[in-house]
Amino acid sequence: MKKTFVLLALLALLWFSSVAQTDGQVHSEISTYNATGFMFDEGSDGFYNYAQLGMSWVQNKHLLGGFFGVSVVDGIFYQYTYQATELLAGFSYAEWGKISQDYNYTYSFAIAAKHFADYGRDGGNTGDEAWQKDWGGQMNFWVNIADAQNRPFRNVKVNFQWQTAFWSSREGTWAEGGYIADKINFKAVNRTYFKTQLETAVQSITVGALGRIEPKIVVGHLYDGGSQKNMYEFGMGFGLSFTKQGRYYEALNVQYRGRFGKELINNERLDLIEIGLDPKNLFNLIFE
Repeated sequence: MKKTFVLLALLALLWFSSVAQTDGQVHSEISTYNATGFMFDEGSDGFYNYAQLGMSWVQNKHLLGGFFGVSVVDGIFYQYTYQATELLAGFSYAEWGKISQDYNYTYSFAIAAKHFADYGRDGGNTGDEAWQKDWGGQMNFWVNIADAQNRPFRNVKVNFQWQTAFWSSREGTWAEGGYIADKINFKAVNRTYFKTQLETAVQSITVGALGRIEPKIVVGHLYDGGSQKNMYEFGMGFGLSFTKQGRYYEALNVQYRGRFGKELINNERLDLIEIGLDPKNLFNLIFE
């Protein structure tokens, strides 16, 4: 798996290098993104936040850039406290243009190295604790198809995300007879997952200088490598977007999704509320 990830990274670099030689003026731009989510069910609640900052170079209708991101997770799941920090650094490529007279496209591909560090504690009778660290990688691909005639359900965004770990270590304490034993090594939790998410706008609503409001229906599928089980998400939300020189920009995306799956305790639904904000795109939308 590690060799495959490295090979993909090298091939992507070679491809991006060839794209950068295309004739046309080159300019740089800063990229930003922040996502905050809240998750809860009958016995659980928590939040996560992801922030990303990058620098990109744009030539004609091609974008090549690097980025750095950090995320934190803090939650309590049925008396189990979980806290995590993730760091990632990588590069991305994007392109946009026309499929036909009626349809425009924008797509982006990103690949990154990732470091995980988390802590868990059983708040019940045992008080057991666990610490895990991992080094791994993540790939993300999304494509947006926009209908120039703005017909219902013709504006679609699809996102694919894959993650895995190359090296992991996990240790913790174990209670025997009511007493906490010394730290011992555990089998590390499998970080691998694959997620697909589809967003389709019921219909874009133009609001003058504020771009478009897009009420959305959202469906998703998540395969978790640790439990080797599937989870499904259904929900709705809205996006605030605009198009400039044929390129799609999204400034705000607010969603509610219900997650279902056999690995959830008592097969209950986990509720997710997520707010995705691109500060730079929002600034451009309001002031440019």
